[in-house]
Amino acid sequence: EKTVLSVSLHLATSELFGHDIGLLSLDEPTSNMDQEYLNQFTRIVETLASGILGGDRQLIVITHHVAEMSGVVDKLIQIGE
Repeated sequence: EKTVLSVSLHLATSELFGHDIGLLSLDEPTSNMDQEYLNQFTRIVETLASGILGGDRQLIVITHHVAEMSGVVDKLIQIGE
């Protein structure tokens, strides 16, 4: 729960103060999340991608949960296996 809260606060803070910043990068935000919280995070990313980000802003998520994120991203770059 602390991880989800931390990611939520990070996203809210960047939305509030980051209007002039065109890029938000999240490095392993899903580490230590169980499936329920991973699903919630995926829905948050979908919401951001569909409307809140909008315009020229980009969201980069670095994660090992490729299968879960592949359905919600515009572009998937997989490095390694």
